[in-house]
Amino acid sequence: KRWQERLHAAGSCIPCRFYSTPKGCREGSNCRFCHTCVGEAPTRSTNRSRPCKGKRERYKKLVDRLIAKCNEDPLSFDFDAVLLPTSVHSEASLYQKLRTRLNNHREMSLLDTIPSCKWWTPSELPGEGEAPSLCAAEGLGLLIGEPCSF
Repeated sequence: KRWQERLHAAGSCIPCRFYSTPKGCREGSNCRFCHTCVGEAPTRSTNRSRPCKGKRERYKKLVDRLIAKCNEDPLSFDFDAVLLPTSVHSEASLYQKLRTRLNNHREMSLLDTIPSCKWWTPSELPGEGEAPSLCAAEGLGLLIGEPCSF
């Protein structure tokens, strides 16, 4: 029990979910969780519930459609131009998660289109409308997109 008191004093304990319930904690003094943090344990009502199966499937289909659209032409894919359902657009965390996922996919798709060269490693992708960088062997003047013979 001393180690639990030290964890509580350090602020790194995990409150027991069952200690403050009417039946109490079944583990008693053998419980691995903190009984000192009364009322601080998360309850089921404070946890965010999982979306229903239909909503999860619709989101997965949306992601699959957008990834397919990105794969068609990663250079011209613009997430901000995509019309999203209200359920995704209105929920900030879900919108940001989708945006990050698609932008990461786009970057990886763009990296796959760049030919490999032992003199050049992709550190930054050109943005829309920007000219491509030169190969690190600049004296050779090879542009990204041209096959490198090195």
